[in-house]
Amino acid sequence: MAGNTYTREIVVTQDPTAPAGIFTEYDHPTNTAFQNRPLFPGRFINGEGVIRGLATGSLGIKSVELSTDNATWAPATISALAAPEWEWEFDLPNLPDGGLPEGQHILYLKVTDAVEATNTISIVVEVDNTDPEVTGPVVSLLDGSGTDYFHGTVSVTGTAGDGESEVASVVVTVDDQPLPVSGSAFYEADWDTQSLPTSGGQPVIAKDEIVVRTVVTDAAGNTAEDRLEVDVRPFITSVSRPSAYLGETGITISGNNLGRAGAPPAVTVNGGPVAAIAAASSNSVSFTLPATFPPVGGLSSGPVVVTFNGVSNAEQDPVKMDLFHLTTVADDRSPVYPDAVWHDNGSAGKLIYAYAGQQQNDRYVYFHDGMTRRQLETAGGARFAYTRVAAHDGSDLVFVTRSRDGLVIRSTTDDFAGVDPIVTETLSATATYHDIAVDSAGVAHIAYYDGGELRHRQWGGAADPPPTAGIVVDGAGSDAGMWVAITVDSSDRPHVVYHDATMNSLRYSYRTEAGTWAAPRTVDADAAGTFGNGIAIDATGGIHVSYYNGDSGNLMYAEATGPTAAFDTQIVDSQGITGWFSSIALDADNSPHITYASFSALKPKYARLSNGSFVTATIAESALYDINNNSNSTATVIDGASRVNMIYTTTDGKLRRAVYLPETLPEE
Repeated sequence: MAGNTYTREIVVTQDPTAPAGIFTEYDHPTNTAFQNRPLFPGRFINGEGVIRGLATGSLGIKSVELSTDNATWAPATISALAAPEWEWEFDLPNLPDGGLPEGQHILYLKVTDAVEATNTISIVVEVDNTDPEVTGPVVSLLDGSGTDYFHGTVSVTGTAGDGESEVASVVVTVDDQPLPVSGSAFYEADWDTQSLPTSGGQPVIAKDEIVVRTVVTDAAGNTAEDRLEVDVRPFITSVSRPSAYLGETGITISGNNLGRAGAPPAVTVNGGPVAAIAAASSNSVSFTLPATFPPVGGLSSGPVVVTFNGVSNAEQDPVKMDLFHLTTVADDRSPVYPDAVWHDNGSAGKLIYAYAGQQQNDRYVYFHDGMTRRQLETAGGARFAYTRVAAHDGSDLVFVTRSRDGLVIRSTTDDFAGVDPIVTETLSATATYHDIAVDSAGVAHIAYYDGGELRHRQWGGAADPPPTAGIVVDGAGSDAGMWVAITVDSSDRPHVVYHDATMNSLRYSYRTEAGTWAAPRTVDADAAGTFGNGIAIDATGGIHVSYYNGDSGNLMYAEATGPTAAFDTQIVDSQGITGWFSSIALDADNSPHITYASFSALKPKYARLSNGSFVTATIAESALYDINNNSNSTATVIDGASRVNMIYTTTDGKLRRAVYLPETLPEE
């Protein structure tokens, strides 16, 4: 290698008067939001778009032309700016071969000045004439509620893509109001339906047919959109008082899209309007129940519905309230051991209550028609402690009462013009637990626990005088008969359930057609039958029993299709120790209703059978007073208007009546 070199120098002189031009901007042909975009080498454009630029020349500009082959030229539109600049604009469809097809192209720009001097420059562009792809938007609930409408904060998702260029932007709007979006190929946005959309500066909160729209734009400005219409409505998560009484205040609904301050929603319970809305926001509403009884407008137990802006939560899984009407029957004499019966005396009929009360250190038995109290016994001094009542034929009532002197039965009218004892008889000097039922012939059947035995006597039937000592139903060689409950069937046969202390079980027996008592059999052997039992017979002869199971601490229900059929048992309530002092009644559909006490909560409770399972409710009394768990019983009575009445006493010395307002109100 010789290492020889050669050097040559060339001198170039720039003509200061030569024209020049540049590319500056690009407009998409149809996307008005994609205008005045910088035009640089390699930029994606639509082949039908508009491009602009500047031309300069000290001698003036005669023409600006564009070409794709540097041979065949098409003129651009030019307009003078401040010397020496000119602005030019060119519609790409004006090229000799029309708009640009997809792919890479070279655009040539030729600028000619007034003396025919020219200058040519070029730029490489990528042409994309195809709209991007978009799927969605998909709106999804985040709370797992599963409603067919939306509420609270929801998720908006979808996908976007472009086979030629790339996705430049994804915009999601609700009624044309934008949401913050993240991602592009997979995009998502959180939508607080309680904030957007707005109208007049206020959140709409709830509205049907809100338009959710996704607009995807690619690098060339081509767009694609997808949209759907969704319904945003109120949603209830909970009610502060699922069990409430007429006239109660301060009940709060929690949820989403419920209303807003200054614009409260309408609230109904089972279609009946509440009395007043105390406060409202998107997440809570406080209201008062009307005190009128019987309620008006359909107000009763059932689903709570919030309506705002013409839409409601009616399609969600219902959030229900149990409604009760509460009255104080008696508030003096410290009532205990209540019982009640519906007495159809041939006129309007009415509830009759019986209870023990204390006065001057002595206990007496009273009966009450809801307005007037009468003292049952006519002479003072006897310490009456426990009584049961049943309706006698005609206009009479039959009471059986345990006192210091024994078990006494008496009959009286219920006209409350004064106590009119018809017959008074001492049944036993040593009996304690007892119950009474009256058959269709007006014969009273009394079951009672006496000296470790369960006995039965009947009273008032001339053709069937009662034996002096009563018939032993159970107890020979054992200790049976405590917490006894009795009823009669449509054939006037008595049936009993009771606790057998020797067997520590709940037992059942009935009087056969032959007039003898059937051998007792066990309903539940698990320490069952203490602290009160209830029994009822339906129109088909089916037997229904409510009782407390001492092993589990649960309220139980037993059912048999007849006196010889096996009992099927199920749990009614297992919340804490519950089921004391239960009583049971059947409605016109032979469905059971049970009143009882929760020992753990010290509250009266109510249970009803619904679709094969029991639904329980704490009687709204819980907002006021505790139930008396020491000296108590309950009564469940279906009155002449088919209402369920629950009778019990409370620790503040009141005899209370709660009327359950069912979802389907009986006709007056």
